[in-house]
Amino acid sequence: MNCDIMDYYMPEIYWHDKKPITSVDILQAGFNHSSDHPIYRLATASMESQVRLWNFRFDNDLSSDSKSSLAVEFIADLAGHNAGVNIVRFSGDGEYIASGDTAGYLFLWKLSTAPVQQNPIGKSDDDLPPNKENWVLFKRPFCMNDDITYLAWSKCSRYLAVSSKASESFCNGISWDPRGNFIATLSTDRKLDIIQLKNGYKVKSISAVQFPPSNSELFSIDSKCRESLVQGRPLIFIPNNRPTIRVSFSPHFYELRKDCKINYSGLPYRLIFAIMDKDSVKFYDSQSDIPFAYVDQIHYDFLYDLSWSPNGEIVVISSNEGFNSFIKFKKGTLGEVLKETPEFVSNPELFIAKVSQKKKKDNDDKKKQEVRTPKGKTSKVKKGKLSDIGVEDGNRTQNNDFKNVKECVPPPSQTLLKFFQRSKMVEKKPIGSEETKVDCTNQDVPIILLAD
Repeated sequence: MNCDIMDYYMPEIYWHDKKPITSVDILQAGFNHSSDHPIYRLATASMESQVRLWNFRFDNDLSSDSKSSLAVEFIADLAGHNAGVNIVRFSGDGEYIASGDTAGYLFLWKLSTAPVQQNPIGKSDDDLPPNKENWVLFKRPFCMNDDITYLAWSKCSRYLAVSSKASESFCNGISWDPRGNFIATLSTDRKLDIIQLKNGYKVKSISAVQFPPSNSELFSIDSKCRESLVQGRPLIFIPNNRPTIRVSFSPHFYELRKDCKINYSGLPYRLIFAIMDKDSVKFYDSQSDIPFAYVDQIHYDFLYDLSWSPNGEIVVISSNEGFNSFIKFKKGTLGEVLKETPEFVSNPELFIAKVSQKKKKDNDDKKKQEVRTPKGKTSKVKKGKLSDIGVEDGNRTQNNDFKNVKECVPPPSQTLLKFFQRSKMVEKKPIGSEETKVDCTNQDVPIILLAD
């Protein structure tokens, strides 16, 4: 561990009664960036069918260089799951919490204004402190009939993408393009698929995967280089000695380091991200292919998940042994945050070329199926109409005086829309707007996209 730029904490708290902590997520919305002692909201999930909320903060004397003290406060126990919870995530606006379990049930939670029930059924006073907030099920649970492996909210909090083990090669990673144009899925068949949300086309097929804060690049980290990457050449290739479990980006853009003469990615700014394997976490920036910090052997058992704080200074890491670790970067050690967000790329050329090829193929199919007509005859035949024009059938032309000629329609294109379904508990809305990106207008109920 590099202690010159960060502090390490592992509070002796039984977050979930010593059970493995499968997922952690820090709330990004409503954060007070101007506070000297900000309060962070943390959601945790475990194999003991529990989802819990916590607040934590760091108390320190700003005039002293001594290590800050970590204070953790219990907020609420979200009871309802009957199986181990694989994943929990806050929505971007902080209004909802989504959690998925090993029985295939998806729960949507929302903060209620009703008084907190002090003595819930089946829970004794000695188990936990009383709930301070009343989080209730927003809609009845939705079942996908198999383990929910991952879920991801869109940036506008209007859409939720969920993956499960419903098929043989199931998705185990999902990430939204921040502009809502594309979604990336990673499956057990070692394929990274990039899907256009407007029509559901798989526009590119090139390990968890995540878009950085801008949609100009997509990082896919793998432990071994393979020839298959040539067709989808990555911007940065980061080798690792062990299989990668999670990749997560800091929510901020940073200025380029002046003391570094090289720029490995070629980007006009720096992106900071963490790569986690089963027993270590390495921190990189996009300006170099060498980690600037790492933590190793911080738990006896393997690591599960990690999450960045809204100010990009805190990283929470969960483990199979039932404890969470906290990494706090010291002020200014990560560099200067850009005052203005870089302009996003509207449509990467990688995807435009793929869509153009698809349209060209459809046009070729239409030309092949056009009805050949003799000279002087009209070639347009309406569906259900009789025609005295010969219709080509294989290598010969037969007369169709007594046949109904159907209007020529190209075969339907094979898209990934068949893999996407909407939950029965939400009203059916179009997946995308008239433009490429999804519609993020204010609605009361999120739309759920299922990728199995």
